[in-house]
Amino acid sequence: MVTFQCQACSQRITVIDGTSNSAVTCPRCRRRLVVPARTPVELAAHALPIVRAAAAQARSRSRDWEEWLYADVTPDLARRMMKRLVEGLLGQRRQLLATQEAGTEKLTALEARMAQLQQRHRERVAELTLALAARDAEIARLRRQKAALLRELETRVALEALPRVELRDAGLLLRA
Repeated sequence: MVTFQCQACSQRITVIDGTSNSAVTCPRCRRRLVVPARTPVELAAHALPIVRAAAAQARSRSRDWEEWLYADVTPDLARRMMKRLVEGLLGQRRQLLATQEAGTEKLTALEARMAQLQQRHRERVAELTLALAARDAEIARLRRQKAALLRELETRVALEALPRVELRDAGLLLRA
């Protein structure tokens, strides 16, 4: 028997052996689902009670280790069980290798993206540094201009405060 959950409603569904990769309908949400194939661990868990039962029967008949270990397990059955286990383990190994390769590819892509972001960050810092230097130069220029204007203003105020002297001969008004 295979037990799995519906992806839509999380209903636990149990089906009879031999229906792997066939379609079933969820009793709760009526969604069509594909019965997942058994993993090697599930296959081993399914075979283990059969082997234990056979061994228990053999033990009850005989105390000889080799006899009860292999009793009721024909060479053909043992060969098929081992073949299934090995095939399942090889399948899991292939899946793990594929997962590892996908993870390595993702890691490589992330490292490349991180390098791009670091390069953009360095470029932006350089741009901001130049902009800051230009702003500081502009502030210094404006301060110098302000100081010159203040000096000119002080000079004009001081000149206006001086008494006016009229030159009658020239007809000009001079400020001293």
